[in-house]
Amino acid sequence: MHQDNEALLKEIHKAAASGLGAIETVLPKVRDSSLKNHIEEQGVCYQQLLTRSEKLLQKAGALPEKNPPLQKAMMWGAIQMETLADASSEHIAEMMINGSTMGVVEMTKQLHRLPEASSGARHLAEDFLSGEQRHINRMKEHLRHG
Repeated sequence: MHQDNEALLKEIHKAAASGLGAIETVLPKVRDSSLKNHIEEQGVCYQQLLTRSEKLLQKAGALPEKNPPLQKAMMWGAIQMETLADASSEHIAEMMINGSTMGVVEMTKQLHRLPEASSGARHLAEDFLSGEQRHINRMKEHLRHG
């Protein structure tokens, strides 16, 4: 149970940190104020998840793992390449939907792989999933019909 709990909390922390890193990279490219507000709101959610996961990890006597610098650099490069040719609001919204969808898939897998995690850790993972779903739905508002 203890190992599952720690592993799930670390996964939540990693996912929130990755999401926050992506937001910090993409936000300067966003021109549409409504899209920018939605992305900033998601950043606040990620920050809250980081804080909550850190507190639960500390309570369990563990530390969050830092995202490797190479992973951060690769994400930064991918965002730069994706927005080089098309920095439209629609394309950025699509990128955010894709990133959130990957987060949903990975967190769902972790929940299934770690059945012995505490109810607190599982609840936090569910909060992450519901936040990602809300974010995806908000981003859909920025997709236009061609």
